[in-house]
Amino acid sequence: MLGVRLQIGEEPGQVEVHRGFCTSAIVEIRLDGPNADCMDAFVLMLREGVEAALIVGILLAFLNRLGRDEERRWVWVGTWAAVLVSLVAGALVFSTIGSLDGRDEEIAEGLWLWRRRVCSPG
Repeated sequence: MLGVRLQIGEEPGQVEVHRGFCTSAIVEIRLDGPNADCMDAFVLMLREGVEAALIVGILLAFLNRLGRDEERRWVWVGTWAAVLVSLVAGALVFSTIGSLDGRDEEIAEGLWLWRRRVCSPG
């Protein structure tokens, strides 16, 4: 089952408009069922991919506007280097932590969550 709620503003029913533009919007997609975790991961990866594409597009447009087309090559080198590092890191995590089960998996997940809690600001 897929539930979608669109909220504009801080409170349900509140709409903030500034010079014809909506200043805040909250979209909540709630998934229930056996594939909910897979769909959550898919939506997250899709969002991150779109953000990365926007950043690359902005950099390319900026270089184009400056007339420095020869520098566009380095944006693509950096993009492919990031993809490669991401794939290697994913394979490394999958081969080490992904192969754990039982108590070992719980300890690894606990350490990862503890590290995020201790190292994350706020």
